Amino acid sequence: MAASFALGAAGVVLGTRLNATYESVYPEAKKQALVKAGSSASSHPSTIRTTLYDELSGVAWPPAVDGNCLRNGLTAQYSSQTPLQDVVKQHVKEEHDKATADNTVDKLVVWSGSSVGLITSIEHAEDIVNNLVRDTKLILQKNAQFARPKVLGQSS
Repeated sequence: MAASFALGAAGVVLGTRLNATYESVYPEAKKQALVKAGSSASSHPSTIRTTLYDELSGVAWPPAVDGNCLRNGLTAQYSSQTPLQDVVKQHVKEEHDKATADNTVDKLVVWSGSSVGLITSIEHAEDIVNNLVRDTKLILQKNAQFARPKVLGQSS
């Protein structure tokens, strides 16, 4: 967060991090998938930008709009084929529907930002926000000297 503010951002998005909290209504299996993805993110990218799940749900997003989710069995096999041909789409939809019924997370969409690599555990949302604010304040205070403008004629 401090880095974002230092670069001029007015805020940050914490959706992925807050999905992996005790208070989140995200299904437990998907929370665990976020934690698991975080532990392996350094060895290989754990997310993918894809329209696959939009196609399966019938949501008509504009062509340039996609979603970021965890890589899984369906994205590995079908994301490169989007838009899906009708016969393939029917097969993938059946596979997805079965995964939904069985709660097979490896074939379900787990929406996720690229920050998933920073998630190592499920925590309370209040603790995450308090720690983030505390750490950001410390970093900004520590580096405030670099942001002070020098006045001509004065030494630092």
